[in-house]
Amino acid sequence: MKGSPWLEEHPRDRGVDVLDHHEAADVVVIGGGISGLSVARELLDSTDLSVVLMERDLVGQGATGHNGGQVVAAFERRFEGVAERMGRERAAQGFREVQGAWDALGGMVRSLRSPGLLQMVPSQLGIASPADLRSWTAERRRRGELGMPIGTLRVADDVPSPTGSGAEKVPREVLEELLWTRDRRYLAAVGMEIGLMNSYRFIELLAKDLLEQHPERFRLFERSPAERLRLSEEEGVASCRGLTVRADRVVLCTNGYRAPPIEACAPPMITGRVEGVVGYMVGSTALEGAAGARAYFRGGDEPYFYLTRREHLGGWLTAVGGPEGAIDGEYDPERAYRPEAFVRLGEFIDETLAIPAGARDHHWQGLMGYTPSGVRAVGRDPLLPPLYYNVGCNGIGLLSAVAGAVRLARLMVGEDMGPSMFDPESALSDDRESVVQRNR
Repeated sequence: MKGSPWLEEHPRDRGVDVLDHHEAADVVVIGGGISGLSVARELLDSTDLSVVLMERDLVGQGATGHNGGQVVAAFERRFEGVAERMGRERAAQGFREVQGAWDALGGMVRSLRSPGLLQMVPSQLGIASPADLRSWTAERRRRGELGMPIGTLRVADDVPSPTGSGAEKVPREVLEELLWTRDRRYLAAVGMEIGLMNSYRFIELLAKDLLEQHPERFRLFERSPAERLRLSEEEGVASCRGLTVRADRVVLCTNGYRAPPIEACAPPMITGRVEGVVGYMVGSTALEGAAGARAYFRGGDEPYFYLTRREHLGGWLTAVGGPEGAIDGEYDPERAYRPEAFVRLGEFIDETLAIPAGARDHHWQGLMGYTPSGVRAVGRDPLLPPLYYNVGCNGIGLLSAVAGAVRLARLMVGEDMGPSMFDPESALSDDRESVVQRNR
């Protein structure tokens, strides 16, 4: 049985530099996944700051190398839910920033000169309940008001179309073909274009490129965990095996991984507020077909499932994910936390696709970090000036991580970005009242 197909697809060919001396820089970034490398890239390309990045293992081999392979300007939480919690202007600003991150990601990909790294493909989102159909109709309307793509809504011809939806009526057989499913429960589908990417390959290529392009301002230390942070009003110091990295600013990009203990004059806002959540995925090389992606909202308490199909090592890979579960304590990548999640994925595959059980040859899991709001936290800690965050996952994390990196780089050069749902005071607070109290 194989693990992550993304690590399998891109064997590493680069040596490892371990922190073996005291270091100093303008910024130290903790975490070498999508969040950390994107922050490093934005700082190096748009400022004159020097950057040290510390990664506990190898870059890209944590959550970045154990995901579903999709790049989507979307959130698990709908706009109205975010707006109700944080305010409409903050929500709108955050949604616009994620949509704008396509340009930043495109620039990164072009700089790496790696054709096919980001592949734009058609996708369909299947909707099985009338309540979800009404909700997605409202979401499309709101996205249109924000100038974001809304996709094409197709509704089965025996289902009433929501008022003002602009839906196209199609036979159920057409709907099932669009959704790559033999399951007849779906009422509608929303078609959009999204990206497919091996994010591990992306981050490994990005690390190599930054080391080559910025040898005087960028140092990358792997297998060099930040074991403790000490923060004063003016600087931060990260300790690793008796050695230190001293910097004017510290950026935590640890996502679901536990942040190092922090010594400071005030408690960091992140403390105890990011919950580790493990997602589970199954892949098969048994089916062929066109590249694309699908998502399935089945109604009720059922979690949504997602599917990615793309070329892989000369053949095709169909990857399916969806089930998640919270964990307590430090994440152990060698531990199988919820074997029953793979059983549930198998049941979904049986209901949806014709993939024999014996042909499901990849099983992997990945760690995410959820803030109380379910939205990424990006920005400076309100009580600790040297400490910044690009942490958390809204469930579909690559593009929001890049958006966070862009926001951080602009904040560090003094640009006024305006209030956003990503502000730590909003994303890390348990409710709106606590945000108000903290801002007084």
